Amino acid sequence: MWISPKLRTLSKAHVVHSRKFPATWTAPEAVVQAGALGFLEQLLESQDPEVRKHACLALARLAFHWSTRGAVVAVQPCARLIALLGDGDTAVVEGACYALSQISRDLDGAGAVMEAGTLDLIPALLESTNVGIQKWTCLILAELAFCSSTRAAIVAMQPCLRLVALLGAGNVAVVDGACYALSQVAQDLDGARAVLEAGALDFIPELLKSTNVAAQRWATCILGEVAFHSLTRGAVVVARPCARLVALLGDGNVGTVEGACYALLQISRDLDGARAVVQAGALDFILELLESTDVAVQRWTSWILALLASYSSTCGAVVAIQPCARLVALLGHRNMDVVRGASHALAQISRGLDGARAVVEARAPELLEQLLESQDTKVRKHGCLALARLAVHQSTRGAVVAVQPCVRLVALLRDGNVDVVHGVCYALSQISQDLEGARALVTMGVLDLIPELLKSTDIAVQRWTTWILAQIASHSSTRGAVVAIQPCARLVALLSDDNADIVEGACYALFQISHALGGARAVVEAGALEFVEQLLESQDADVRTYTSWLLARLAFHSPTRRAVVAVQPCARLVALLHGDMDVVQAACYALFEISHDLDGARAVLEAGTLDFVAKLIESPQADVRSYTCVLLGQLARYNRLPPST
Repeated sequence: MWISPKLRTLSKAHVVHSRKFPATWTAPEAVVQAGALGFLEQLLESQDPEVRKHACLALARLAFHWSTRGAVVAVQPCARLIALLGDGDTAVVEGACYALSQISRDLDGAGAVMEAGTLDLIPALLESTNVGIQKWTCLILAELAFCSSTRAAIVAMQPCLRLVALLGAGNVAVVDGACYALSQVAQDLDGARAVLEAGALDFIPELLKSTNVAAQRWATCILGEVAFHSLTRGAVVVARPCARLVALLGDGNVGTVEGACYALLQISRDLDGARAVVQAGALDFILELLESTDVAVQRWTSWILALLASYSSTCGAVVAIQPCARLVALLGHRNMDVVRGASHALAQISRGLDGARAVVEARAPELLEQLLESQDTKVRKHGCLALARLAVHQSTRGAVVAVQPCVRLVALLRDGNVDVVHGVCYALSQISQDLEGARALVTMGVLDLIPELLKSTDIAVQRWTTWILAQIASHSSTRGAVVAIQPCARLVALLSDDNADIVEGACYALFQISHALGGARAVVEAGALEFVEQLLESQDADVRTYTSWLLARLAFHSPTRRAVVAVQPCARLVALLHGDMDVVQAACYALFEISHDLDGARAVLEAGTLDFVAKLIESPQADVRSYTCVLLGQLARYNRLPPST
């Protein structure tokens, strides 16, 4: 889990500077270049405890600096340092702990500390009565848990009970260290569970109220890391920390604000947490936080907005504070993390009509279109999604079409990142609902890429490609271009796909193509009618609906009507005349179109359609009543109604 380098540095500096030894040297590189490391490592075995202590401190100070840490690791001092953990002089033990904590700050150092057997001594060190030893031992645990490759070993040794006990220690530095260690252990799900089981959340309210800034920061991180995991998030929500976290948003310390934002972000990942965040008044601080000079605060705030906007019950509250203008301003930020967060928030806000309108009013479409050329994959993806969601709504679709994004979107169909291609296909499928958008896509040559996209092994790409075809074919002036690329054979092949969304999209595309006689013939020639029986029996209501509409459209054209009658769909269509109202409407219309000639009318009657007439005439849906009436009229033309009717 990502933690701001600033937050880590500020808090660790607090721990380092709180001890009685100076933390750093002004020229550590000069010390290394002078060849001191070889001597220092040997001095760890000196008979003089003062020499051993100062050798430990010198190694620690050199390892504190990233520029010289590698050189310290290279002389392999860990075995001797660990031997000193059993030294009879407490100051030497403290110095050895200090050195090991600094060596552990990067991956190679952490590995060396682990391999030397440090963990075997950790429990005893945590029980020490020396606060310096306790503090540095906590830091060793924290640094080892920070590295993903050594975290599991820390969790396995079960240090959380002792670390939680140290949260009540009287020494500020020990509390800081224990908080930091717990926050790092909690990055792993098993670690988060262990932190919970050890009772860490019982201490959080007091820590959040503490005057100890570092303890506050790491307490927010504990909450954030535990809430990051879906299986432990509920326990955080139940603890109700949001009011106090929201209060910290107004704190004067940027690290505290950053930590509070991070915790609220993670809590917002499910609906109950999102509601708790809104109820605690977090949105009152959002506009101010978006203008923070701290990039992590801006980033986390954008993500809070994105998560809150993703739920229908909290999206309205987000739109109400009118954050879009400031989010749009952040799209030009120099920091890519901030741009990612802002673009993601705008994409989520655009889900609802009110949010989409607010995004358009903030003049986002033009900047979103420019983001499509970003070097950052996530920014390109969020830009595509934001444009797609704006284009979903009829009242904001025109604003998307107006910025002419199709050139860049079509270019991204060959993007190397599949998530970007997903977003592009989704955006194109929505833009093509508009006639001008559909024309732009045809002009840009998007149809040339369709055959390849339909053969994609990616489900989302296939699905959205079928919808692009369907939407372009829904316009009479662009339908011919779709028919011309002869997509029907591939679409028909997708009718047997295991994924219902792909089958639905293929059905819908074939239905739209069938509006033209040439398209209808192509659909029949591709063998679509061979799948009608299984499609009408699909468990997916949308598949049944679009299949019925497809039959209706094929039966609308007299040259293809006989092919429809020949597959004898009427019995199954009649079986659909009860249940889901959209399915009923489509089935009723299909029966009406089939009944346009004598053979079709006979098949409709023989399937028992009249048994449903009384119920259909009383349908609450006007279209169903209308189709039923015209169906009866059509049947009457062929004198097929019984005398009693």
